Amino acid sequence: MDNFTYKGYDVEIHQDDSDHLWDDLRDNNDGHMDYFTTYGKWGGYELFDVEGGSHSQYSGKDDWLLYINSEYDVIEVDEYDISIDGLTEKQETRIQKWIDKNLFILPIYVYEHGGITMSTGGYGCQWDSGQAGYIFSDKKRALELTGKKKMNKAIEKKIYSAMERRIKYVAALCEGSVYGYTWDYGGCGGYVVVDYKADTEYIVNEVKSEIDYHIKKEVSDHLEHRKKQIKQHIPEVYRQPLTL
Repeated sequence: MDNFTYKGYDVEIHQDDSDHLWDDLRDNNDGHMDYFTTYGKWGGYELFDVEGGSHSQYSGKDDWLLYINSEYDVIEVDEYDISIDGLTEKQETRIQKWIDKNLFILPIYVYEHGGITMSTGGYGCQWDSGQAGYIFSDKKRALELTGKKKMNKAIEKKIYSAMERRIKYVAALCEGSVYGYTWDYGGCGGYVVVDYKADTEYIVNEVKSEIDYHIKKEVSDHLEHRKKQIKQHIPEVYRQPLTL
């Protein structure tokens, strides 16, 4: 989409919707978040690492509570009786209390009208949007993630932030709002999740920061190498100049 030169390096910015990003989304889950949602796939791509079958498909409060109970063995229930009558009010209360005590949860809301986007905050349109499930984690895995032994507000904030970022990233992929960049040092580059029209400056600054870091490191490494050559009394003629 855009090309510019910065400190001698040619930079290209482009919209990135390549398959590898969808593959990374599916395969590189850190294991500290789970999903219970109707939107396991979109446009032929895996949005979440949701296992198939009725237990992973969101269709309301009862299914959500039953799913959690089946995953965490909260209470002992008769699956046959549940399939006929549903959970009793007492059973629902017990499972919900366990959820409130042990899980970190955010709702997944989807807006679908031609395309699709999603958030954890909801939408105003009652016709084309609604809740499509949950993203969640549990306290045991949250502690494993942070290497701590006791839960605290900082860990809780980190988990909620990670879940929000995951949904924002999935939405950006669906919207086509992920942009990649490359610069001419061995194909270096990366990608960012932004609204390009609104955040062009952000992407440019991201690339410039990466190049600045590269130059700083190259200079530092070169100076360290020259110091070693001087200590070893290597003649100046054999000392390689710094090239960037």
